[in-house]
Amino acid sequence: MSLAAVRAGLVERLQTIGGLRVYWDDPGEAPETPAVVAGSGGISAKYDRTLGGADVRYRLELLLLVDGGDGGEAWEDVASFAAPSGGLSIKEAVDGDLGGRCDWARVLSVKRMGRVTHGRRAYRGAAFQVEVYCSG
Repeated sequence: MSLAAVRAGLVERLQTIGGLRVYWDDPGEAPETPAVVAGSGGISAKYDRTLGGADVRYRLELLLLVDGGDGGEAWEDVASFAAPSGGLSIKEAVDGDLGGRCDWARVLSVKRMGRVTHGRRAYRGAAFQVEVYCSG
């Protein structure tokens, strides 16, 4: 139920997408793309107490970074990662039980798609809002 367990589960799930680099900590100025930076928009936790256990819901952002060019290929890549299903779908990779570490994780929404910035550099990308539930 710890944040470390959430981290391990999300990284493991995202690494099932071939060619996608996954960073939990800040990768620096110019990470190799395509990449996901987890927790870049901060992480929140909401605690509950049920039947003597401590339940927690984590919310965090996954920031997808794709090549910064204006070409149609970058947009196609973003669309593939943002699709609800398919081999490159971030939602399909994340949604599930995180390998038994937490009860479930799910992508709630894509907050923005298009031009995103990381480390003062512009990319094509998207910000995914993720919720993870861990029961006590």
